[in-house]
Amino acid sequence: MTCGSKRITIQLVNQEAGPGTKGTKPSRGQNYKAIRAACLDEGILFRDPYFPAGPDALRYDELGPDLEKAKGVEWKRPHEFCAKPQFICEDMSGTDMCQGSLGNSWFLAATASITLYPRLLSQVVSPGQGFQDGYTGVFRFQPRPLPCWVDVVVDDRLPVREGKLMFVCSDQRNEFWDPLLEKAYAK
Repeated sequence: MTCGSKRITIQLVNQEAGPGTKGTKPSRGQNYKAIRAACLDEGILFRDPYFPAGPDALRYDELGPDLEKAKGVEWKRPHEFCAKPQFICEDMSGTDMCQGSLGNSWFLAATASITLYPRLLSQVVSPGQGFQDGYTGVFRFQPRPLPCWVDVVVDDRLPVREGKLMFVCSDQRNEFWDPLLEKAYAK
């Protein structure tokens, strides 16, 4: 695993990821707790080697690395373009989400539907994550329930142009659970 520019070796263990997550499998063997602990020990922010921030991660015909819509895209962590980022501001609501350049209204509809079921939502979007104490730049989601829940970790570097998120964002401009969930789904 790579955190920052340092290389850290971690023994990956399939552990329960939280309440109601028996049978959860870590995607690509990436264990959230182990990654977070290693980054805290080293005092560095997580950089996901399996989904690196860059033009190739966009993987979209209109946003390829050499196309006009992709010009000026920078990959930034929320605290680099937002004064006080929050993972969740008040609550998670489907009506807070705004569609970005990708045009994936199906993702917004599915995510909005999940917000109507708090127990399912807490399964998909792991609670207790944030940008304050213990911030390491790693976030965990479980976006796919079949055949078993898959624990997906992502770093928090997001595509930004002119200081604004390119894809899904929240009405509350300092809330980031929804664009990070979109990134986990894309991964």
